[in-house]
Amino acid sequence: MAPDFTQYQPPGVYVEEEVTPLVSVVGVSPTVVGIVGPSLGYRVHTQAVTLTGTTAVSLAKLGINPTTGLSVAAADGTVYAASEYALVPGAGADTDIATTADNTLTLARAADSDIDDGETVYVTYRYTDATFHSPLRATDFDDVKDAFGEPLNLTTGEVTSPLSLAAKIAFENGAGQVVLVATDDAAATTTTRANLAEGMAKLESITDVNVVVPLTVGLTGTVGSAGDTENVANDLKTHVEGQSALNNLRIGIIGYERDVTRAPETIAAAARSSRVMLAWPNRLSYYNGATNTMIEVAGYYLAAAMAGRMASLPVQTPLTRKQIRGFAGLPASMAQAMTATAKNTWSSSGVAVTEVARDGRLVIRHGTTTRTDTIMVREMSLVRAKDALINLIQETVDRSEMVGSPIDNLTPLRVKGVVQGCLETSLNTGIIIAYNNLKVRQLPADPSVIEVKFQYQPAYPLNYIVVSFSINTTTGETNVIELAA
Repeated sequence: MAPDFTQYQPPGVYVEEEVTPLVSVVGVSPTVVGIVGPSLGYRVHTQAVTLTGTTAVSLAKLGINPTTGLSVAAADGTVYAASEYALVPGAGADTDIATTADNTLTLARAADSDIDDGETVYVTYRYTDATFHSPLRATDFDDVKDAFGEPLNLTTGEVTSPLSLAAKIAFENGAGQVVLVATDDAAATTTTRANLAEGMAKLESITDVNVVVPLTVGLTGTVGSAGDTENVANDLKTHVEGQSALNNLRIGIIGYERDVTRAPETIAAAARSSRVMLAWPNRLSYYNGATNTMIEVAGYYLAAAMAGRMASLPVQTPLTRKQIRGFAGLPASMAQAMTATAKNTWSSSGVAVTEVARDGRLVIRHGTTTRTDTIMVREMSLVRAKDALINLIQETVDRSEMVGSPIDNLTPLRVKGVVQGCLETSLNTGIIIAYNNLKVRQLPADPSVIEVKFQYQPAYPLNYIVVSFSINTTTGETNVIELAA
């Protein structure tokens, strides 16, 4: 109890318990990028196996493909012919060991094998087990390569693992964490709308994913035939809006295949949402250092680059005029098609256009969403800042453990103190510029509810600077110099 200083108290130190609890504000969580798309389709493993007699030895991994990429070698690197050993499929859903993820495979010496009895051999094989298509969190590109293979064929320069290349570009643009989901596709050259939707569904349990990028590999659409261009964008919209309704606040960025000729403003109109960005153009130049050649890559890699760039910035910082790294520029035909009129049409329709700046850099023209009716829904930075504020308040109040405690006369004051701490943190980190009218009350209609209300001023993006000038001919001094004849 506080001492009563209206009466004499001897000098000293007096300690009392504050009414409001001391709750640590959780702070703003880092942006985590989720990428969904096709990959190499398998992982590679090398295992040392000692073969005795003709006894079969089980290989360590599940889902091994014995028909492609399997080799058995001696310690000196000599590769044995397939006739020197026997491969036998074991348990699994069926005997199709090339596609079943839970099967086993055993290795044994043949009866008259050149493999010595008791020799240790090294078995290299490709496998696709049940975990291959589960979400994988990575903070380093080497981890991505180990899981989903090299992004490019180092000999031909062709893209062999779109998922790996997208992750590489996201890291190059500043992403700190990526969560990757390999779609269940037979080849890395194409995917389907259903497989992308299934992959995005696997991100639902990864609640810290803020940005989702589906790789629309092989999905095309023309002026006269939309294909799945609008459908995939709507699936992304459904995913991010549905998850946000469940308080897993996230946004989506989508780009398209090189041969898509569907007008980007048409796609943006079909996926109208404050939580969806359409990355354009869909053709970019990429330098392959392994073959010293320039290749053309699709727009979904631009979407991954924008997601990585977004992850590198504070949530309230817009993507407008930010540089995109990892690309060598735009193909000449695409650069010629991107006239000022075309770019104005796209940007005003909700397309996030990346263009070549005067100094040759690739920069995002305007960080707009596909919904452009008001500034609060058009500017992705305002959407992200609002999401960060919501997450900050929700997680801090939840960790305060006030929910589930009995309500007394001081409970509204305690709640107000915690929420005010969140608002002050948001103010100090620049998520908001100001707040006022913070009010807390116990609802009369339901006394188990504590209602909190406040108003805030967001950090609006600076999109335009208008400079006006005129020539004043009536001031200043004029010196006239006479020239000698």
